[in-house]
Amino acid sequence: MEIYNSLGLFEKSLRLKNKFTLDNIANDLEISRTFLSYVENGKRTLRKDDFVRFLEYYKIEFDFGLWIIDEIRHYLDELITALIYRNNEQELEIAKAIAKNRKRYEQSFALIYLPLMDISLTIHEISSLSSKELKKIISEGKTFFSLYSEDERAIFIYAKARIAKRKGDISLSVQLYNQALGLLNDRQWPQLQGVIKISLAIALSADSSFFKAYEITKEAQALFTRYSNYVQALACQNNLANFLIEMQCYEEAEKIINEIFMTKKIFADPLVYTYATRTMYLALIMQEKYKEAILFSKDNNSNFENGFIGNYCLIPYCYYRVGAYQECLQEIQALSKEKPTADDKALFALLKAVIRNDKVGIEKEKQRMEKICCKQYNWWMLMVLYQLMVYYYTSEKEHVLLNDVYAKQAMVFRHKLPLPDLQN
Repeated sequence: MEIYNSLGLFEKSLRLKNKFTLDNIANDLEISRTFLSYVENGKRTLRKDDFVRFLEYYKIEFDFGLWIIDEIRHYLDELITALIYRNNEQELEIAKAIAKNRKRYEQSFALIYLPLMDISLTIHEISSLSSKELKKIISEGKTFFSLYSEDERAIFIYAKARIAKRKGDISLSVQLYNQALGLLNDRQWPQLQGVIKISLAIALSADSSFFKAYEITKEAQALFTRYSNYVQALACQNNLANFLIEMQCYEEAEKIINEIFMTKKIFADPLVYTYATRTMYLALIMQEKYKEAILFSKDNNSNFENGFIGNYCLIPYCYYRVGAYQECLQEIQALSKEKPTADDKALFALLKAVIRNDKVGIEKEKQRMEKICCKQYNWWMLMVLYQLMVYYYTSEKEHVLLNDVYAKQAMVFRHKLPLPDLQN
């Protein structure tokens, strides 16, 4: 890394942080504005003497020691390794270390890696940043992007893809995940490819293809197995079960989840088993094993992390399907005290309308749930919705509405949204 050939990038970062304009610098230091613009874009080299003059004029402290780059890169390596091995506690420790040393890093060559560290900490939402803060970090990262290695660039783009996914822009996230994979050379973090492929597969399952998602996850799982990263391989196993459910291979999905539970005494990652529990609800419900799903929910007590109920929202539906309407309503009441998401609330409202046999209310809540699920690309909940409506319309002999639901259900199974105009 030719650090002294890139002093213009540091000048730009420090200028923006201190809210100086190019005109301020050009006038105060008597340097051509055009030259400064070239320097800040890496097209020309800023001499060290001019950089020092800039620092001294504006009384900006700066450590020229190169050792600090190794220090922050060490933290970056630890962070990505923690991400690869699903070590959230280590990620939190690194976040604390960066916060403690931030002022030193902002006044040194470690500035290069601060935006990369900051955006990497958003991958598992260790850091919660506003849109304005994220925009600033991304802009700062672009300033130093040319100084990053291929794998470091891939991490930066991967983090941007995760942000796009959280904002609901699935298509953009798919593009960015593929871009990140194209940047990798696997020298620093060979398993990073697997991490990115997991996220790409999830985005693809929402955006375009359940089968492609399944195939890419198999590739990621093979990579993690090769490096004996069995916790990540297990996480892939759970994702495979989810994609099998989307492809209507319910029994195979149930078998995979049971295999995951057999490892419970071997691996300590609780999230793997939390996710497996959520997936099992779906596998059982799509096979219409409602009593089994209820018993499974009782045997696997759900600890709702921060009020998030996940697929446990489907248990009231199971009570409805076995004719236990009072228990269905009691479960809805209990779960409503947690933090149900929009689709959870829509399902609860629909179940209440169905139990009341409120035909106007049923159509209203069905349409509301369709809109929510289509906007979310929530294929699983659409599958449950249409399973419920097929059952209800059949029992009520609503043949016209039943035919409409069958048509929409077939669309979902073919990875087509029943309300395509509502795609983000």
